[in-house]
Amino acid sequence: IPTGRVLTLETDSDGALWIGTEGGAARLLKGSFQSIGQTLGQTVSSIIAPEPKRVLIATEQGQIFDCRTTADNSLRVDPLLATPLQSTDRERPGALIITSLALLNSKVIAGTHSRGVLTIENGSAAPLQTRPVVYFVNALAPDIAGNLWAGARSRKDEPGVLTGTPTSPLNRLEAPTGPVMTIRQIGTEMWIGTDGRGVFRVAGEKVR
Repeated sequence: IPTGRVLTLETDSDGALWIGTEGGAARLLKGSFQSIGQTLGQTVSSIIAPEPKRVLIATEQGQIFDCRTTADNSLRVDPLLATPLQSTDRERPGALIITSLALLNSKVIAGTHSRGVLTIENGSAAPLQTRPVVYFVNALAPDIAGNLWAGARSRKDEPGVLTGTPTSPLNRLEAPTGPVMTIRQIGTEMWIGTDGRGVFRVAGEKVR
């Protein structure tokens, strides 16, 4: 498999394990490793398997790859962006760090550092509105109702979670989470992991 630290893991509908490292991605299927050549030399930050026979891979070099498994278990890998996205962070110019991915209503959505939440379509990216505006997003997760949840960088004790639909602005959830690092749906609840404030649990309109 590609060298470097392992940063993300995901399993797909075929039971294959996908591994994202600092040097690229690989698939482990039936005891055999297969490197994803298009990702080699890139830092893989997020892997999701949103549909059967489909895996999406994001990198810190501003690119997203769509991996489709064919009937003979071979892979077709296509970049979703015509050119890698660029950062708008003056302190860290260059390639855009894509931190997280989600698929909602057949649209690919990406969380980024410096450009907030983006929708990816037809080889390009467009911003998804947030209220208030956030630029550094660490995590994305869909829920069973079709809403999108985003975890953002924020000051300590300030809200760092936004939620809404992909066709409307994401609005801030008034809970003092501080910076949010990960979001996961478990059952009907959303679990929110933070940097320094522990774990929050959202069930309906209740935050615990």
